[in-house]
Amino acid sequence: MQLINQYSLLVIGVMGLGLLAFLLLRDGIKKQDIIILGIIVLSSILLWYVWHPRQDSLQKAEAVQAQIGQGIPVLIEFQSPY
Repeated sequence: MQLINQYSLLVIGVMGLGLLAFLLLRDGIKKQDIIILGIIVLSSILLWYVWHPRQDSLQKAEAVQAQIGQGIPVLIEFQSPY
């Protein structure tokens, strides 16, 4: 079983949001707390959408392949999918 993978940050974030919800709502449900929690949840979803790991597009790979061998310096970086 792999303990750390590309979704580790997502799992930690969801657990953090659950803890935050518990702390905000333990004294009773207040309108202000619900609004704050909603803003934090929406911000977290937006950040995940922007920063989540994804593969590069095929167009970038084709552009690099076109540059290789034409005398243009090309930096190739190899990395894992996550």
